[in-house]
Amino acid sequence: MEPLNKLEAHFKRLSHFQHLAAICGWDQATMMPDGGNTARRMQWLSSRYIVTNN
Repeated sequence: MEPLNKLEAHFKRLSHFQHLAAICGWDQATMMPDGGNTARRMQWLSSRYIVTNN
């Protein structure tokens, strides 16, 4: 794979994680079931960690 294609694929994956983080944030803010806040927060933090460290 050419370097430009690798870079494009990398940013595409990061974009997917950013989208997941946004969904987690929206879910937490709008319709989180009782007791689900801690689990969603950990999912959100994990996705943010992946995005910022790659």
